[in-house]
Amino acid sequence: MSRVALKCYGCGAPIALNLTVCEYCGAIVKDSDQTLSDSVKLDANEEFIKNDTSPESFFEKLKLNFLLGWSHYFDFGGKATREQYWFYILAIVLIYLFGLLLEAMFQDTLLLNDMIAVLLVATYLALIIPTVAIGVRRLHDINKSGWWYLISLIPLVGSLVLLYWFVQPSKSSSHS
Repeated sequence: MSRVALKCYGCGAPIALNLTVCEYCGAIVKDSDQTLSDSVKLDANEEFIKNDTSPESFFEKLKLNFLLGWSHYFDFGGKATREQYWFYILAIVLIYLFGLLLEAMFQDTLLLNDMIAVLLVATYLALIIPTVAIGVRRLHDINKSGWWYLISLIPLVGSLVLLYWFVQPSKSSSHS
């Protein structure tokens, strides 16, 4: 007979049956009208079985993880999985590339080019805090203190150390 427990499809954390939102990452686990059979389950041999509500396509995952990162703007506690972190970073890179493409397309129109440049800078400034926050949560996911994010202030070496840590698989612990 298999043991059944709810698991968050975003971060994999165990979810109490009465909750509809993951306490760790804030992902919506189930709607109030959803039944247990509709939710993500963990069977006796610890394999994840995802339901129809989990994101299927690449672009759905990209959108979900970007919005999840954005919705935790000032949240430096909890954890962020490797997937959440890298989809969030990919979304930011795509936003910047799109902005640079627009800027290159309208380089002859000085006013429009300047407006696009201002929007890019504003976007960059708006994304600094949630990007640091998701980086800190990613460090928590591999059992490192969020203060290790400050290592990025060391040119080149700090970024390489963070890159190494950010590609590591999640580690189970009660650290948050």
